[in-house]
Amino acid sequence: MWRGLWRAAVAALALFATVPTVGAAQAVNIRTERDAKATAARYKAMSANQRRAAFDEWAVANNITYATAAASGQAFKNWNANADAMVAHNQRSGNKFFLGVGPYADMTNAQFVDIVLMKWPERDLRDAPPEREFRPHGRTVPPPELDWRTLVTLPPVRNQKNCGSCWAFAGIGAMEIAAVVNDVYLTPDQSEQQALDCVTGANGYWSSGCSGGYSDDVLNYASTPRFFVPEYVSPYLANSTGRTCSPALYSYPSYGSMSMPASPTPRWTKVASDASSLMAAVATGPVIVYLYASSMGAYAGGIFQASGCNTTAINHAVVVVGYNATAGVGSPESYWVIRNSWGASWGEGGYLRLQMLNNTVGACGMYDAGAMFLPAVPIVPANQPPAPPDRKSTRLNSSHVSESR
Repeated sequence: MWRGLWRAAVAALALFATVPTVGAAQAVNIRTERDAKATAARYKAMSANQRRAAFDEWAVANNITYATAAASGQAFKNWNANADAMVAHNQRSGNKFFLGVGPYADMTNAQFVDIVLMKWPERDLRDAPPEREFRPHGRTVPPPELDWRTLVTLPPVRNQKNCGSCWAFAGIGAMEIAAVVNDVYLTPDQSEQQALDCVTGANGYWSSGCSGGYSDDVLNYASTPRFFVPEYVSPYLANSTGRTCSPALYSYPSYGSMSMPASPTPRWTKVASDASSLMAAVATGPVIVYLYASSMGAYAGGIFQASGCNTTAINHAVVVVGYNATAGVGSPESYWVIRNSWGASWGEGGYLRLQMLNNTVGACGMYDAGAMFLPAVPIVPANQPPAPPDRKSTRLNSSHVSESR
């Protein structure tokens, strides 16, 4: 009991300690209308020179460089337009969610959709192999609110960068969180690059690297005797071009490797397309969902409303790690806690609160993509070696991969 309470207390402190603040150049983690209006007023009052200085500071903070002066000038033009849009939105009263100047502020929305979101390989998620379906039993009543961030110490939010690899981050992220929740491995840090290299059409999967893919491919690939090596063995490159599934790297488990059990098959349970089933599933662990994210690039906080997106153009994979239904399912105040893979400088420390709808479609189509996956409990390969004395993670921070635009 005391161990559980101690872990919960540490997790809660870590949650609030790692959330970024609203800086001079970046407007992120905006949780209240008061803060949103103050941010809007600050940007509105900036002179042209101050805006340019803020843009330069923003680029440094996001580890972004530009190949030419012309590229930098165009990026600043986009950034300035997005800052104006943030001002126009945030200065209004009654908003449920707020916009910011986050990691994609130098892109037009069309560029953001093309570069960051998925271009689906041709496969209908509803045609996935036969699977078990998670539905709550009559006696199963999930709590009205739950947030795994306050119950365990989740791995830090990752950053997929300029690559449509959210499917890999969602699949591996769900594995990592399930390992923590179930006390399998408390400090997981698996290699998303391995998913880009190995979970490919050449190896019999539907996924296609930075063009997009499927998180159930990730879970099925990782079943024993296969495994995902840790990040320090195969660091993330935000690139899938010309890569191969290297036997030298991926044939033998390193310390920190993680796998999915050989059974049940498949290595996940599909969650029924409704809020009550998803709540009950999330009460047991992380759930992978797909949704429409084309209008989320500038999100900086608050409860993103269903009216802010459509429900048909599904192009992003994320992980649900909590919810709050104390105001009632379907209320504008009820929401899902969603872990994204756009770094901790996006949204609320890398997380999104998304309105909880009481239907079979869900906000941004999150119930209706045909795939809400509750992963099986991961395992640690029995033949992995002991920890090397000089093991160091290459994941220095969420933006260790420099970007040139």
